[in-house]
Amino acid sequence: PVPGRLRAQPGMNESLLVDDSYNANPASVQAAIDWLATQTSRQVLILGDMAELGEQSERLHATVGKAARDAGIDCLFSVGPLSVAAASHFGPGASHYESMDQLINAVQSIIQPGDTVLVKGSRSAGMERVVSALQSDHELTEGGKAHVG
Repeated sequence: PVPGRLRAQPGMNESLLVDDSYNANPASVQAAIDWLATQTSRQVLILGDMAELGEQSERLHATVGKAARDAGIDCLFSVGPLSVAAASHFGPGASHYESMDQLINAVQSIIQPGDTVLVKGSRSAGMERVVSALQSDHELTEGGKAHVG
């Protein structure tokens, strides 16, 4: 599988980490949600901004947040100024972060064995940083920072 395109790999805390960070538009996010919803484990969607949507940006981010909720996704974590609409329309179980570091620390603190964690966002959102931080060779230190162990 090509890195960043629905690529499954071992995640931290014995989770399954799915890297779909190569790019994002409403159709590809919906496809990722549809796939994640088929997983029998706890489903964690990590969403970065979808770029280049113009005037429809807020509405389209809201739509994917609602779609994730309607699909039964357990948790949504978002980062970036556009994806706040996704978190607000997902409702309870969603968290939005202003910075990538805040998002990474928050997600690392909740991942449990068996979780399926899917990372999605436009190339410009830099979501590969999240994927790197959540891989199985990273562990939380007492300070909450990830290190290779």
